[in-house]
Amino acid sequence: MPLLDGLNEKLLNFTMDVVCLETAIADAATGSAEARWLERRGVALSLTRDALNAMLAAGDDPAVAILFATDGALTPYLHGLFLYCDAVTGAMVRFATGISRGEVAWAPLRERVSQATHWYFDGLPREVRSEAMCAGVPTSALDTLDDLFFAACFLAEGFDERAS
Repeated sequence: MPLLDGLNEKLLNFTMDVVCLETAIADAATGSAEARWLERRGVALSLTRDALNAMLAAGDDPAVAILFATDGALTPYLHGLFLYCDAVTGAMVRFATGISRGEVAWAPLRERVSQATHWYFDGLPREVRSEAMCAGVPTSALDTLDDLFFAACFLAEGFDERAS
């Protein structure tokens, strides 16, 4: 399925970005409140990556593949989530690089994350889940969807958290 191939390519790029972020976080490991905050956000990104991976793997099942139709709600949700993750990962790498140089720049990070929220369609999970239930996808795929929605929400809401 060409759509799944394209999404898997996005996942591969995102995975590489997360590896770069993990390296930047390790370089910024100063023990400061900002570095600890960054580590927690890195974990949230990794959880989101893992949930995306599980969802795309579930798409190999013909009973689940129907959700990846171009006219369904899952496709724009995933595309938006990938764009969001790409933007916040880049912002976090820049923030980590600043921390390792002793420059803590919250304002640019918050601005980039705020801009990235335009891509994260947090209103779509209910529609995606409804389509999945109507299509009769297996319960395990519904659980995988719920894990993805939770991970994405956990990631997005964590940017409101203050460093401590």
